[in-house]
This record gives sequence, structure tokens and C-alpha cells, in this order.
Amino acid sequence: MYNKALAFVSGSRSDDKVIITAKELAEKGIINEINILFVTPKAHIAHPDGLNEPVPDDEVGQFTLAQITLDKAYRNIGNDIKVIRYLQSGLSADTILRMAEELQVDIIIISRYGSNKENESLTDSVSVQVSQKASCSILIVK
Repeated sequence: MYNKALAFVSGSRSDDKVIITAKELAEKGIINEINILFVTPKAHIAHPDGLNEPVPDDEVGQFTLAQITLDKAYRNIGNDIKVIRYLQSGLSADTILRMAEELQVDIIIISRYGSNKENESLTDSVSVQVSQKASCSILIVK
């Protein structure tokens, strides 16, 4: 039995498969806690000094996508399972691996493909990098 899982979501259609898989594992008692992670490539999630500077439109869109994705995943899992949401910035594979270590998760749940051809190669690359470097179990969903 595992204790903690890290479920990586990216705003793609494959997120549902990741979340359904995590939820099923929790319902079966295989995991006790789901940590949902969204990684934005932008380093500007919030200004460290709290200044009210204009945020470029592409960053606002990425942050909004992250919020919507994390909220949807949280709602789809339900109230009976311990769920913690994380929004981080950086390179996806590096951030997933860092968060897995920091949270001391037992398993990472990640999809193999994104929502379109452009995302597929990126997400596939991320899943390959994570599976090659992770110190815990990896479950790649298709």
C-alpha cells in the first residue's frame, strides 16, 4: 500500500484520466492522500513584493488555466479523500520530481499524452523524464 500520491495535471484532456485513476486508488485504500500538482512554465505566479504590476495576458491565462484545472480535479475527487492542491512554476519534469521528494510521495500519477499534437510530445517527454529520474513508483496513464 502507498500512502501519498502526486497527481500531475496540465490542463489537457488527459487530466481526467489522471484524476480518475488517483480517485480509484484512494477508494480502494491503496493511497490515503492525493497531492494534485499543476506546473506553470512562467516564474511569475505572484510578485514577491506584492506590488500591483500589470501581468502579461499569457501569464494571466496560464494562471487561470491552473486555477480551473486544480479546482476541477479537486471537485472530481470528492470530499471523502484527503486532497491537497499545488501550483508551482518551473520546468514540469524538474518540478514534479522536486515536489515528489519534498512531499515524500510514494507514487506519481502522470499522463502520457496531452490534449493535442503539440502537447503530446511535451507531455510524453515529461513522463519519460519523470519515470527515468523518480525515486518512487510511477503510474503513467494513457
